[in-house]
Amino acid sequence: AWRWPPAPESQQVDDIAATSDGGAVIGGAGDPLTGGVLVVRFDATGRMVFNDRESGDHGTTLGFSSLVNLEVDGGGDVIAASALENAMGVAQAQLWKIGADGKRKWTRALERPGDPLDRVMIGGFALAADGDALLVTDFGDYGPLRLLRADSPTGDTLQVGVAPIEGMPTGLAQAPNGRLLVTGFGFIDSQGHGGARIAQFDADLRACRVVVLGVADGSAVDAGSAHGRTL
Repeated sequence: AWRWPPAPESQQVDDIAATSDGGAVIGGAGDPLTGGVLVVRFDATGRMVFNDRESGDHGTTLGFSSLVNLEVDGGGDVIAASALENAMGVAQAQLWKIGADGKRKWTRALERPGDPLDRVMIGGFALAADGDALLVTDFGDYGPLRLLRADSPTGDTLQVGVAPIEGMPTGLAQAPNGRLLVTGFGFIDSQGHGGARIAQFDADLRACRVVVLGVADGSAVDAGSAHGRTL
Protein backbone atom coordinates (compact mmCIF):
# COMPACT_ATOMS: atom_id res chain seq x y z
CA ALA A 1 0.00 0.00 0.00
CA TRP A 2 1.07 3.57 -0.66
CA ARG A 3 0.79 5.71 2.45
CA TRP A 4 1.62 9.32 3.09
CA PRO A 5 0.81 10.96 6.44
CA PRO A 6 -0.26 14.62 6.01
CA ALA A 7 0.60 15.38 9.67
CA PRO A 8 -2.36 16.60 11.75
CA GLU A 9 -4.21 18.34 8.93
CA SER A 10 -6.98 16.65 7.00
CA GLN A 11 -6.64 16.11 3.28
CA GLN A 12 -8.90 15.20 0.40
CA VAL A 13 -7.81 13.69 -2.91
CA ASP A 14 -9.44 15.16 -6.02
CA ASP A 15 -7.40 13.72 -8.89
CA ILE A 16 -4.74 11.12 -9.65
CA ALA A 17 -2.40 10.70 -12.62
CA ALA A 18 -0.15 7.77 -13.49
CA THR A 19 3.56 8.29 -14.14
CA SER A 20 5.74 6.40 -16.62
CA ASP A 21 7.90 4.91 -13.84
CA GLY A 22 4.96 3.02 -12.35
CA GLY A 23 4.21 5.64 -9.74
CA ALA A 24 1.42 8.15 -9.34
CA VAL A 25 0.67 11.79 -8.57
CA ILE A 26 -2.28 12.82 -6.41
CA GLY A 27 -3.74 16.26 -5.86
CA GLY A 28 -6.19 17.65 -3.32
CA ALA A 29 -6.87 20.24 -0.67
CA GLY A 30 -5.22 20.46 2.73
CA ASP A 31 -6.71 22.29 5.69
CA PRO A 32 -9.58 24.39 4.22
CA LEU A 33 -8.51 27.61 5.97
CA THR A 34 -4.74 27.65 5.55
CA GLY A 35 -3.63 24.40 3.89
CA GLY A 36 -3.98 25.36 0.25
CA VAL A 37 -3.65 22.70 -2.42
CA LEU A 38 -1.25 19.75 -2.22
CA VAL A 39 0.33 17.75 -5.05
CA VAL A 40 2.15 14.59 -3.92
CA ARG A 41 4.17 12.26 -6.12
CA PHE A 42 4.98 8.62 -5.31
CA ASP A 43 7.33 6.23 -7.08
CA ALA A 44 6.43 2.64 -7.97
CA THR A 45 7.32 1.40 -4.47
CA GLY A 46 5.09 3.92 -2.72
CA ARG A 47 7.95 6.16 -1.58
CA MET A 48 7.08 9.85 -1.61
CA VAL A 49 9.14 11.70 -4.25
CA PHE A 50 7.87 15.19 -3.47
CA ASN A 51 5.13 17.11 -1.70
CA ASP A 52 4.24 20.46 -3.28
CA ARG A 53 1.88 22.99 -1.68
CA GLU A 54 0.21 25.92 -3.46
CA SER A 55 -1.29 28.47 -1.08
CA GLY A 56 -2.55 31.17 -3.42
CA ASP A 57 -3.07 34.44 -1.54
CA HIS A 58 -3.56 32.91 1.90
CA GLY A 59 -4.13 29.16 1.65
CA THR A 60 -7.93 29.10 1.78
CA THR A 61 -9.78 26.66 -0.48
CA LEU A 62 -13.41 26.97 -1.58
CA GLY A 63 -14.94 23.50 -1.76
CA PHE A 64 -15.81 22.34 -5.26
CA SER A 65 -14.34 25.53 -6.74
CA SER A 66 -10.90 24.39 -5.56
CA LEU A 67 -10.93 20.84 -6.93
CA VAL A 68 -7.49 19.99 -8.33
CA ASN A 69 -6.89 18.74 -11.90
CA LEU A 70 -3.60 17.03 -12.74
CA GLU A 71 -1.74 16.05 -15.91
CA VAL A 72 1.73 14.54 -16.37
CA ASP A 73 3.60 15.45 -19.57
CA GLY A 74 6.02 13.34 -21.60
CA GLY A 75 9.01 14.53 -19.56
CA GLY A 76 7.47 13.54 -16.24
CA ASP A 77 6.63 17.10 -15.19
CA VAL A 78 3.30 17.66 -13.43
CA ILE A 79 0.91 20.47 -14.39
CA ALA A 80 -1.82 21.26 -11.86
CA ALA A 81 -4.87 23.50 -12.07
CA SER A 82 -7.12 24.68 -9.26
CA ALA A 83 -8.75 27.81 -7.81
CA LEU A 84 -7.96 29.24 -4.36
CA GLU A 85 -9.50 32.16 -2.53
CA ASN A 86 -7.93 35.48 -3.47
CA ALA A 87 -7.68 38.75 -1.55
CA MET A 88 -11.29 39.62 -2.47
CA GLY A 89 -12.63 36.34 -1.07
CA VAL A 90 -13.51 34.76 -4.43
CA ALA A 91 -12.05 31.84 -6.37
CA GLN A 92 -8.94 32.67 -8.42
CA ALA A 93 -7.98 30.07 -11.03
CA GLN A 94 -4.32 29.08 -11.01
CA LEU A 95 -2.04 26.89 -13.08
CA TRP A 96 1.39 25.66 -12.03
CA LYS A 97 4.09 23.27 -13.20
CA ILE A 98 6.25 21.03 -11.02
CA GLY A 99 9.34 19.28 -12.33
CA ALA A 100 9.76 15.53 -11.98
CA ASP A 101 12.16 16.25 -9.10
CA GLY A 102 9.62 18.38 -7.23
CA LYS A 103 11.03 21.81 -8.12
CA ARG A 104 8.39 24.39 -9.03
CA LYS A 105 8.95 25.62 -12.60
CA TRP A 106 6.28 28.32 -12.82
CA THR A 107 2.99 29.51 -11.35
CA ARG A 108 0.35 31.55 -13.18
CA ALA A 109 -2.91 33.17 -12.10
CA LEU A 110 -5.61 32.98 -14.80
CA GLU A 111 -7.17 36.38 -14.25
CA ARG A 112 -10.32 37.80 -15.75
CA PRO A 113 -9.43 40.39 -18.43
CA GLY A 114 -10.03 43.89 -17.09
CA ASP A 115 -10.65 42.77 -13.51
CA PRO A 116 -7.81 40.65 -12.09
CA LEU A 117 -9.52 40.23 -8.69
CA ASP A 118 -12.85 38.92 -10.01
CA ARG A 119 -13.78 35.26 -9.68
CA VAL A 120 -12.42 32.82 -12.27
CA MET A 121 -12.97 29.06 -11.97
CA ILE A 122 -11.73 26.16 -14.07
CA GLY A 123 -14.24 23.99 -15.89
CA GLY A 124 -11.91 21.66 -17.80
CA PHE A 125 -8.21 20.87 -18.21
CA ALA A 126 -6.10 18.82 -20.62
CA LEU A 127 -2.66 18.74 -22.23
CA ALA A 128 -2.13 19.31 -25.93
CA ALA A 129 0.11 16.94 -27.87
CA ASP A 130 3.09 19.29 -27.44
CA GLY A 131 2.59 19.57 -23.67
CA ASP A 132 0.89 22.97 -23.63
CA ALA A 133 -1.95 23.29 -21.11
CA LEU A 134 -5.51 23.70 -22.36
CA LEU A 135 -8.05 25.12 -19.91
CA VAL A 136 -11.63 26.24 -20.09
CA THR A 137 -12.71 28.85 -17.55
CA ASP A 138 -15.74 30.94 -16.75
CA PHE A 139 -15.69 34.69 -17.32
CA GLY A 140 -16.27 35.95 -13.81
CA ASP A 141 -19.83 35.87 -12.50
CA TYR A 142 -21.29 34.92 -15.89
CA GLY A 143 -20.22 35.31 -19.48
CA PRO A 144 -18.90 33.52 -22.57
CA LEU A 145 -17.11 30.18 -22.35
CA ARG A 146 -13.38 30.89 -22.54
CA LEU A 147 -10.64 28.50 -23.68
CA LEU A 148 -6.95 29.20 -23.04
CA ARG A 149 -3.68 27.65 -24.20
CA ALA A 150 -0.70 28.09 -21.85
CA ASP A 151 2.90 27.57 -22.94
CA SER A 152 4.46 24.46 -21.39
CA PRO A 153 7.98 25.89 -20.77
CA THR A 154 6.84 29.25 -19.32
CA GLY A 155 3.15 29.11 -18.40
CA ASP A 156 2.47 32.22 -20.48
CA THR A 157 -0.89 32.43 -22.24
CA LEU A 158 -0.39 31.77 -25.95
CA GLN A 159 -3.97 31.79 -27.25
CA VAL A 160 -7.46 32.59 -26.03
CA GLY A 161 -10.68 31.45 -27.65
CA VAL A 162 -14.12 32.75 -26.67
CA ALA A 163 -17.39 31.06 -27.62
CA PRO A 164 -20.37 33.27 -28.46
CA ILE A 165 -22.59 31.65 -25.83
CA GLU A 166 -22.73 32.42 -22.15
CA GLY A 167 -22.52 29.77 -19.46
CA MET A 168 -20.55 28.03 -16.75
CA PRO A 169 -18.02 25.51 -18.15
CA THR A 170 -18.04 21.92 -16.92
CA GLY A 171 -15.78 19.90 -19.22
CA LEU A 172 -13.18 19.79 -21.99
CA ALA A 173 -12.54 17.06 -24.58
CA GLN A 174 -9.77 16.92 -27.17
CA ALA A 175 -9.86 15.02 -30.47
CA PRO A 176 -6.72 13.54 -32.10
CA ASN A 177 -6.82 16.24 -34.80
CA GLY A 178 -6.72 19.01 -32.19
CA ARG A 179 -10.44 19.81 -32.27
CA LEU A 180 -11.73 20.85 -28.83
CA LEU A 181 -15.19 20.49 -27.32
CA VAL A 182 -16.29 22.48 -24.29
CA THR A 183 -19.40 21.66 -22.26
CA GLY A 184 -21.24 23.89 -19.85
CA PHE A 185 -24.65 25.05 -18.71
CA GLY A 186 -26.57 28.31 -18.62
CA PHE A 187 -29.93 29.79 -17.71
CA ILE A 188 -32.65 29.55 -20.36
CA ASP A 189 -35.41 31.58 -18.72
CA SER A 190 -36.12 34.04 -15.92
CA GLN A 191 -37.24 31.23 -13.60
CA GLY A 192 -33.73 29.82 -13.24
CA HIS A 193 -34.10 26.75 -15.45
CA GLY A 194 -30.83 25.56 -16.93
CA GLY A 195 -29.80 24.25 -20.31
CA ALA A 196 -26.66 22.57 -21.62
CA ARG A 197 -24.05 24.35 -23.73
CA ILE A 198 -21.57 22.79 -26.17
CA ALA A 199 -18.93 24.82 -28.02
CA GLN A 200 -16.55 23.47 -30.65
CA PHE A 201 -13.14 25.05 -31.28
CA ASP A 202 -10.57 24.21 -33.92
CA ALA A 203 -6.91 23.52 -33.09
CA ASP A 204 -6.17 27.26 -33.19
CA LEU A 205 -8.87 27.93 -30.56
CA ARG A 206 -11.26 29.52 -33.04
CA ALA A 207 -14.88 28.92 -32.05
CA CYS A 208 -16.60 27.29 -35.03
CA ARG A 209 -19.88 25.84 -33.75
CA VAL A 210 -22.10 26.10 -30.68
CA VAL A 211 -25.09 24.08 -29.49
CA VAL A 212 -27.67 25.27 -26.96
CA LEU A 213 -29.77 22.50 -25.42
CA GLY A 214 -32.80 23.06 -23.26
CA VAL A 215 -34.54 25.49 -25.59
CA ALA A 216 -37.54 24.36 -27.59
CA ASP A 217 -35.59 22.91 -30.51
CA GLY A 218 -32.03 22.47 -29.22
CA SER A 219 -30.48 24.81 -31.76
CA ALA A 220 -27.04 24.53 -33.34
CA VAL A 221 -25.50 27.57 -35.01
CA ASP A 222 -22.25 28.69 -36.57
CA ALA A 223 -20.01 30.60 -34.19
CA GLY A 224 -19.93 33.88 -36.08
CA SER A 225 -22.71 35.29 -33.92
CA ALA A 226 -25.19 34.04 -31.37
CA HIS A 227 -27.23 35.45 -28.50
CA GLY A 228 -26.34 39.01 -29.45
CA ARG A 229 -22.56 38.46 -29.52
CA THR A 230 -20.38 38.67 -32.61
CA LEU A 231 -16.80 37.40 -32.79
